[in-house]
Amino acid sequence: MHRSLWYGLDKLWPRPWPLLSLSVTLAGLLFLGTGGSGLLPAQAQTGSGPETTSALVRCEPMVTAGPPGQPLVVALYVENVADLYGVEMELSFDPTIAQVVDADPGTPGVQIQPLDSFLSPDFVVMRVADNSAGTIEYAATQVFPQEPVSGSGPVAAITFQSVANGTFSMPYSDALMVDIDGASIPVIALPCAVQFQPVRPCYDFDNNGVIDVVDSVALAVRWSLTAANPDPDNNPVTPNYEPLYDVNGDRAITVLDIQMVTQRWQQNCG
Repeated sequence: MHRSLWYGLDKLWPRPWPLLSLSVTLAGLLFLGTGGSGLLPAQAQTGSGPETTSALVRCEPMVTAGPPGQPLVVALYVENVADLYGVEMELSFDPTIAQVVDADPGTPGVQIQPLDSFLSPDFVVMRVADNSAGTIEYAATQVFPQEPVSGSGPVAAITFQSVANGTFSMPYSDALMVDIDGASIPVIALPCAVQFQPVRPCYDFDNNGVIDVVDSVALAVRWSLTAANPDPDNNPVTPNYEPLYDVNGDRAITVLDIQMVTQRWQQNCG
């Protein structure tokens, strides 16, 4: 959005981000793709990942997948929040792969669906999708005498209909949560991922039809990134944690994720 309805959101958690050697990365990928398992750390072997106590804005599920032609529903979801009273969110999606289905044909434009199981959307400021630009905007707040809510839950739902096979990330360009006084609540925003593919799981991240070195390197450069700290160098230009590349869903990109991709080397997703 051009201007926040409440307050701005600060950048948090700067930390140096290590660069990987491409040659070392590819050598490791080829080893793992042949079934090597001696490098797996104990935590990765159990499949457990770090949990964060910070408030999150994400999607539920974090990666949504289905066959072309079948509608997919994605919930905008807040997690581990305290004293929430209002939300403002803006996301982008790939309109060449999917279009948002209008949740309210009686209202001009394309609308998404507010949900009331967690936050009561007493006053919905906007809930619009632009199927040409590939943007979604949602803002809603509770109204007195509603009490602030704490915990986790969905705030809105988006239904996508595919127009082509493919996979796309759906990053938040704006993610703001506020308390009853309008003060912003610190939050980490995690991109969503949506996949319309005949063959699943499909790790063709660049949509060229085959799982190849480009897909493996896209994952490897995110090695060790976590949902708890998705942008450790505070630089959105460098690769950050995205659920799309966390293929086993443990909220940490580890050797297990790379192994799962390389085991499907040269697989055609069509």
